[in-house]
Amino acid sequence: GESDVFAATQAPQNPAERPGYHRWRSVAAELGAPVEFELGARVPDFHGLVTSAHALVTTSIAEGFGLAFLEPWLAGRRLVGRDLPEITGDFAAAGLDLSGLYRRLEVPLGWVDGAGLRGRMAAALEGVMGAYGRVSTPEHLERLWRHVVRDGLIDFGRLDETAQEAVIRRLARARADRDQLRPRDLGPGPQPGLLEHNRSVVERSYSLAGYRRRLEGIYGRLLESPTTEPLEAGDGDALLDRFLAPQRLCLLRT
Repeated sequence: GESDVFAATQAPQNPAERPGYHRWRSVAAELGAPVEFELGARVPDFHGLVTSAHALVTTSIAEGFGLAFLEPWLAGRRLVGRDLPEITGDFAAAGLDLSGLYRRLEVPLGWVDGAGLRGRMAAALEGVMGAYGRVSTPEHLERLWRHVVRDGLIDFGRLDETAQEAVIRRLARARADRDQLRPRDLGPGPQPGLLEHNRSVVERSYSLAGYRRRLEGIYGRLLESPTTEPLEAGDGDALLDRFLAPQRLCLLRT
């Protein structure tokens, strides 16, 4: 809502990320955005800081294990933002309810320089594939474009920072355009029973006892599996095909 205030707890530790971080701080200050930076450095009680929030927000386009999807529920706070099915699939299988997250944050394609964006995507594909001895083709670019653009809308998470800044500046200047975002809001309001349900799932499946049960199950299956068949190496080319699939490319990660 109009009265919401957002906060980031820490600055990036990677020196390579700091110029971009300071650029975003400057943009936020220029636009008067309701964002607090490095609040965790000013508030020593991190748990108190978390519980003072109405919700925790994740806008990540990639995660490792995905603790950001588990920890809020233990603090008694709901999670809103972007779902990453490749990460959260296992959590959902364990019973965690993340149905309130979005998988795409769509904005009209006309809000960005489409030709410039396509050119930057083509260069990124060429660089990534070339690093693995592959050659990028126009068909690869078309596959990526068809994946990120649907019905004249493009996923904000697939834009680079240049295009993202252009979108944010437009929304700050023309507030009525916010109604064209899909979804319009970060997520649904509090859902009865959701906090308790998800907390119990996390405590059951991702506690030390939960990890022990899963490891014991894995080791048990290995010990019981037959060993008569010879072991063979996996198909490296097939794995690389999956890893370098054009539709997986995110400009923010290149």
